[in-house]
Amino acid sequence: MPFRREPRQMKMPYTFLLALQVVALLLPVARLSASKAVAATTAPHTFLLDPEALATTKARVQAGDPEIIPALAGLVTAANAALKAGPYSVTDKLQMPSSGDKHDYLSQAPYYWPDPSKPDGLPYVHRDGEHNPEADKIPDHENVTGMVRNVQTLSLAYFLTGDERYAGRTTLRLRTWFLGPKTRMNPNRNYAQFIPGQREGRGAGLIDLHHFDSIGDAIGLLAGSKAWTEADPKEMQTWFGQYLDWLQTSKNGKHEAAAENNQGTFYDTQVIAISL
Repeated sequence: MPFRREPRQMKMPYTFLLALQVVALLLPVARLSASKAVAATTAPHTFLLDPEALATTKARVQAGDPEIIPALAGLVTAANAALKAGPYSVTDKLQMPSSGDKHDYLSQAPYYWPDPSKPDGLPYVHRDGEHNPEADKIPDHENVTGMVRNVQTLSLAYFLTGDERYAGRTTLRLRTWFLGPKTRMNPNRNYAQFIPGQREGRGAGLIDLHHFDSIGDAIGLLAGSKAWTEADPKEMQTWFGQYLDWLQTSKNGKHEAAAENNQGTFYDTQVIAISL
């Protein structure tokens, strides 16, 4: 599909904590000359994170480079905390989408409030910049954010340390959210950011899942793990293939494809990352 020539302003797809860890770990790479250890380290199959920089960093970790130990220690601390969180599922919510299927992702538009001039408050009206706490009662947004943060941290920790505990938990997070028959999310966001009395879902709901563009990197970092089986990446590819089709053919997806703001940027980055 054609993409706009001018990049649009967007937020970073990674969490601030992980971004700090990655910067601390990878920036010194430019000062490291080639070595036998680096040459022996296989670069991972990643897109957002530089695979060669990751391979060099892993070689430095294995060599016990004292310059990198503080950043690695911070990552390990975050990963150990992530081991205790989750797993997260789209089916955890008590609320039911209008489809009648809890496997459908659900969130409420955060800047819409009951209309005080209507007895039932419907349809909700927009109040720009005023967050309605009612939207926070639906846990899908918080859960998907927690899942992605955990996956990012744990997969990077596994790649750099080889600790199978991190790979096992990353695998559990991904299987629970995307693959498990009882817990998986359906590959659409038809009901993301619904507006009571007005819309079942809207294109802007793409923002809720904008960090999906980093899942491919996490999968690449799991290569060689005992926990991540040969079937797992194939099933994930199937799921994201269906989600990509939804992005490119659904009404809400097409709406975001035409957006000229950060929502359109999030659309572009997801489509590109999934296509790669």
